[in-house]
Amino acid sequence: AVTRTEVVNEGHVYDVSAGPTPDGGVVISLTDVTDLKRAEERLLTLLETSPLGFILTRVDGTPLMANGAFRRMFGIEEGERLQDTGSVYSNPKDWDRYVDRVMTDGEVAGYEVSVKRLDGKPIWVSVSSRLVDYDGDQAIMAFIEDITDRRVAQIRLAESERRGSLLREALDSFSDMVILYDREE
Repeated sequence: AVTRTEVVNEGHVYDVSAGPTPDGGVVISLTDVTDLKRAEERLLTLLETSPLGFILTRVDGTPLMANGAFRRMFGIEEGERLQDTGSVYSNPKDWDRYVDRVMTDGEVAGYEVSVKRLDGKPIWVSVSSRLVDYDGDQAIMAFIEDITDRRVAQIRLAESERRGSLLREALDSFSDMVILYDREE
């Protein structure tokens, strides 16, 4: 059986493999992976410090990894197990539509949907994702932005416009002149 281990020596990281040969000997392979390890660390630092939530899932929604912004957005404590991604969608059909689009188009940009935090509080998010190869399997890499404040503002603006339209219709229906004034002025 081949064994693998990582060895750190004088600032370098080595991938060491050892295994038997057919004649009873041993083959040892030593590969310097220092640059690769440093690149991995830089990438993980970028993902972890991103203001956008990041999650990598299997196509069935099983989470593989997520960054701190994603955990905070969904109210998940560090070390707490991530739940199946499909279960956070307020409407399960939204999850099905999302996965269908990713599988068909290979990517989705700006998919706005209502989801639930771990505490059950609903929030609105914009999801941009891409189908990727991860360890030989298909996975979904997604960046998520909390757009709850923007959606609430849009709803309030639409309601205000609707009320203004009703007021204009009411005023237009009067045959006499109507004057509105502010008591404080």
